[in-house]
Amino acid sequence: MIRCSMASYYFAEDPTLSATEAIAKSQEAMADMTQTTVSLTVSFVVLSIFAQLFVRALLPAGLVLTLIVWQVLYIVLATYSNAAFASLYVTVSSKDGVTKARRKMNIMMKA
Repeated sequence: MIRCSMASYYFAEDPTLSATEAIAKSQEAMADMTQTTVSLTVSFVVLSIFAQLFVRALLPAGLVLTLIVWQVLYIVLATYSNAAFASLYVTVSSKDGVTKARRKMNIMMKA
């Protein structure tokens, strides 16, 4: 399932692909990215839980304020998660994208 997660991005990039071709490209690109995808997904689940707890803590302050904060948090989390998964697609779909990303990460960790 995780290895097929980028099929929709391949299909959006090239609508002439068949579903099986998009899934095959996704499986090839995501071969070694299972741990990265799972950790990215888990991080957004944890962020969503914290956002829900924060909104529940605001409930005594007023319903309108709580709904406004919940809506803003939802928009921010949805935008951030979509951007993160799109970035993952760009990384795994480009030639040497993962190698370049790991090299940049190692440089940032040393600094």
